Amino acid sequence: MGTRAVYVFKDDLENFPEDIRQYCVYSHWDNYPEGAADSLVNTLDKAWDLPRYEADEFAASFIAANKTNSGDFRLTHKPEDHGDIEYVYEIFQAKNGQMIVRAYEVDFWNDDDKKRTEIFYGRMKDFVGKYGD
Repeated sequence: MGTRAVYVFKDDLENFPEDIRQYCVYSHWDNYPEGAADSLVNTLDKAWDLPRYEADEFAASFIAANKTNSGDFRLTHKPEDHGDIEYVYEIFQAKNGQMIVRAYEVDFWNDDDKKRTEIFYGRMKDFVGKYGD
């Protein structure tokens, strides 16, 4: 069953305040927090060794590490382009070099407001510790 999400990989907004640089990836399957944690862990094997982080490279590594079938991962412009996602995950690097995950559950099924409810905000290692295998 598809549990759809959009992952938003963001660059350091302090260095690029005039141009928010973000790269979005739509994922069709297994994007409940446990699946997201596993996908992010998989990404670390393909990405540059931390603390080096650039959002475009990390997004490409995310796809390379997790794509197995046609249609399961694809580039997208923004979460709002998808009317049936259940989660949004924002991934960026804090000033201290720690990778941060901000996770939202999304109520796109409700016609009133396309509402996001934050379910996690903190270090990626804590997200993986809470939800991962």
